[in-house]
Amino acid sequence: MKRIAEKTILLTTFVSLFMACSPELEDTSEKTIASLQVTLDGFRGGADTRTQESGYQTSFTGNEQIGVFALKNSGDVILENNVPYKYSAGAWQPVNTNNQIHVYGTGITYYAYYPYSSSMNDKKSVAEIISAFTLPEDQSDYDKYTSADLMTGTGTLGSGSTLAFSFVHAMSLIEIKINETSNSDAPYDPAPVFYGMAPWKMPDGIYRYLVRPGADAEVAFDYGPADNRYAYQKSLAAADIKAGNYTRIAAPFKNFSMKLSTGSYVATTLGPVSKVIVNGNEYAAIAVSGSNNEYILNGLRKIPEPLASFDVYINDNQAKAESKEQLLVSATTTGLTVDATALTVTLALSAGGMEGAGTEADPYQVTTSPQLRGVAQNASAYYKQMEDIDLSIYANWQSKNYSGTYDGGHKNISGLTCSGRGLFSELSGTIKNAHITSGNITNNGTAGAFCANVTSAGTIENCSNAATITGTVKGAGFFGGVCGELHGKMLHCKNTGTILGKGEIFGGVVGWVNTGTLQYSYNAGEVKPDEPYHSEKSGGVGGVAGAIYYGSPTISYCHNTGIVKHYGDAEAASGGGSIQRGEIVGWTQSGTGVNNNWYVTGTDNKPSGDNAVNSSNQGFDNANNQWPVYSTDSSNGWGSAHWKSYSQGEYPKLLWEE
Repeated sequence: MKRIAEKTILLTTFVSLFMACSPELEDTSEKTIASLQVTLDGFRGGADTRTQESGYQTSFTGNEQIGVFALKNSGDVILENNVPYKYSAGAWQPVNTNNQIHVYGTGITYYAYYPYSSSMNDKKSVAEIISAFTLPEDQSDYDKYTSADLMTGTGTLGSGSTLAFSFVHAMSLIEIKINETSNSDAPYDPAPVFYGMAPWKMPDGIYRYLVRPGADAEVAFDYGPADNRYAYQKSLAAADIKAGNYTRIAAPFKNFSMKLSTGSYVATTLGPVSKVIVNGNEYAAIAVSGSNNEYILNGLRKIPEPLASFDVYINDNQAKAESKEQLLVSATTTGLTVDATALTVTLALSAGGMEGAGTEADPYQVTTSPQLRGVAQNASAYYKQMEDIDLSIYANWQSKNYSGTYDGGHKNISGLTCSGRGLFSELSGTIKNAHITSGNITNNGTAGAFCANVTSAGTIENCSNAATITGTVKGAGFFGGVCGELHGKMLHCKNTGTILGKGEIFGGVVGWVNTGTLQYSYNAGEVKPDEPYHSEKSGGVGGVAGAIYYGSPTISYCHNTGIVKHYGDAEAASGGGSIQRGEIVGWTQSGTGVNNNWYVTGTDNKPSGDNAVNSSNQGFDNANNQWPVYSTDSSNGWGSAHWKSYSQGEYPKLLWEE
């Protein structure tokens, strides 16, 4: 077999066969040659390659066959036609001793070629042999490759009847080295798929195949995992494809994975990115050293087309241990910026991990639990909740101040567990269309489901709470279902959660209304202080609000159908204070702003603890036809501008309720 090896200097291999020698050299076909010698040239590098650095030498190893011709130049007559010789034990021997090359006189041309084929019979020149040679496309193993390596030479008859040939390569060699560089330890398929020629892979990993010189050539293959192949293509001009030359191609295959940039979102905000799932395939995210918002997506070498989904997960830095890995965002795929050349994908997220611009026209989109935490990262922006959110992954939600606009999109928030002040702490912006469906908020000061305090600049509208609110310290703080303390506005809200525990002021919807406005809202939850109720100051327990005093607060067009628990003034006095209880409001400093409200009548039920509330507040009494009247008159606070259609005997429901 023929062996190919890389050398630093071209070597010449001589092999000889010594046969019985005739003492005479005559122009006769009676005498066979005494010895046959073959010198093999190596492949030469291109014009820009120094052969001494990258030369390739060819040698024979055994059982190879060549074909030898003797041609009488005058008359162009073949005297010896494609005589096969075989290389064995370091010497060339005729395959058939009855068919050998003979010694002739002058006017004879000897020529030979490798590898032997009977199809070359009657070829009168090296050029004819080259022209008749069929180059196989499949050169994928050593034998197939060597069968494609056509070599030819013209012989010289020397003294001692020695016939010497200097073989040169008739084809051109293409050599491909795939430069595998990596920023990823993700596995990949090491077998490239070539298009056109199928090359032989040498033991050192270099791919080789032979092409016909003087013709354009295309090198094309793909490489990598089945679902994410890397494609390579290179065109070679005919002028660069020369016989006996090799062309080395360093194919820049990269095992690089895509790099993800998360825009303004940084690892320290809510937690570092842990993985992405693209079209259902999972890729681990590895933080780029020195960067807070760049990750290598291990194994993702290109964005698939079509791109159906791109989900980013983080290790949430406040979630419970068993719930650390959380979906941050299911990205809008059209919002991704992909650079196929640089292998980068950019997802322009806010500091809170959300898509959008944070404006009224293009609010940040809140879809996951970590993103709801991220609202605090830009507390003055516009937000829109797009999905129901479960906060049960957090053992203790951290309340933050908020001054922007949060639109809950009438989606639900569940599982809120908090020892702070509520979903937010102080609200000087707007919360609307938001619904807390479950949770437990416990605090020793002031708290509500949505916030502790609505400032004079704040508004809550179209919101509801079903979480439990608990005061934990005797005689301190204000607790309400929706908020603890109201200085601003609350409209079209409801509470069905339980308000209980210790404290000073308890209210079904609001704890303390202080200069604020509470309208078109209702409570259906139980207001239940600890038994016995202890207030070290004057206390108030009310179905709609616990207390109303200072300034000019307003509570109007509200109703309460929940139970307001009362343990008696004597029990309250044992704590050193006093307590006022009412179905609408517990304690009022001035009742002039409490009007047109309704409550459930019954034993001891009353609108206000000290009866300062005026007579426009009434008890539901279907038997006596005492009920708010529904109408489409926009000036009617119990009409179609605020409430769903209802009949006498039906408690009014808000327009946004299903």
